[in-house]
Amino acid sequence: MNTVQENALRITRQAVTPVLMTLAQRKGGLSVLDYKPPDALLRRYMAENKTDLATAKKAFMALKQFLFVCATAKHSCSPSIAIDAMWHEFLMFSKEYYNFCLQYFGTVVHHHPTEVMMNESYRNTRDSALKNFGKLDRKFWPKSVTCVALCSGGECSAGCESSN
Repeated sequence: MNTVQENALRITRQAVTPVLMTLAQRKGGLSVLDYKPPDALLRRYMAENKTDLATAKKAFMALKQFLFVCATAKHSCSPSIAIDAMWHEFLMFSKEYYNFCLQYFGTVVHHHPTEVMMNESYRNTRDSALKNFGKLDRKFWPKSVTCVALCSGGECSAGCESSN
């Protein structure tokens, strides 16, 4: 494994379930897309990102798609900057985040910041999301990016250009 790979955003699992859930195999009758976020989470996201409720809900939908890919893909996953912003907010609600992950994935999807740009990882993540969910919201899933979420020292860079 090279240095770039070692520093890459890696999604690890605390436990591996015997069969990972697919959209067709809804755990407990619910799809990950059915989960409703706490109102306080949406309010916090709106305040932090100076946006409206509709955008906050779309951001959370994209995050659920991303987390599903992380829990089921055999490749490393990287979020777009827009998805990473919502992920950071959801992590602040640690109990809800933990319970969400266990309920829908049987494991916790951990966030590991990186100091390197993971464009190929993002493209693989986006391709997996497209395969699983069909049409994606281009605001949160741009087709190509010059960089993806890059977190270091508690700060995330949003100075990336993307093309929809």
